[in-house]
Amino acid sequence: MFAHIDRNPKKLDYEYHHDLIARALVAKGDKPDEIEYKLNKMNHKEAFKILSDYKNHCEQKIKNIEKEVKVKALMELSRMGLEKAVPYSSLQTNETKCALCKKEFKDEEFVLELICEHILHDDCMIKRSNENNPNKYYCPTCGNFIELTDSSDQKKLVMKMQKSGLA
Repeated sequence: MFAHIDRNPKKLDYEYHHDLIARALVAKGDKPDEIEYKLNKMNHKEAFKILSDYKNHCEQKIKNIEKEVKVKALMELSRMGLEKAVPYSSLQTNETKCALCKKEFKDEEFVLELICEHILHDDCMIKRSNENNPNKYYCPTCGNFIELTDSSDQKKLVMKMQKSGLA
């Protein structure tokens, strides 16, 4: 009536590691028929190397996804007319420091160019939001307010910023 479930911890541990190494080999690009052969022939040192490489691969993939989400959120800001996110090196400006935190910009760092053409780090822009009215953002250099007209746009923006770690 009930199926017997093998609860042998050593067997479960072996199966878990076997499966994890197989996933690492798939991510590396190995073909299915090669994987079983490699799993049966590899020693602990080789298995550790494969898992270490797989960990690095996964961490890089996570960083790429985080960057992609952040870029999409910044593009959404741009679409809404708040400002545009661009690499600092692409700007023709005399500004070398963030208008708020006063830190130097790095060439390939994405920065936000406000409608008034002043430049901020994306994190600084979020810190600069008006706590009394979250539909307004203002420039620390010239004091110009940038107002979101549609509260649903603002809610979408806040959600995207939270998902990407910007707020």
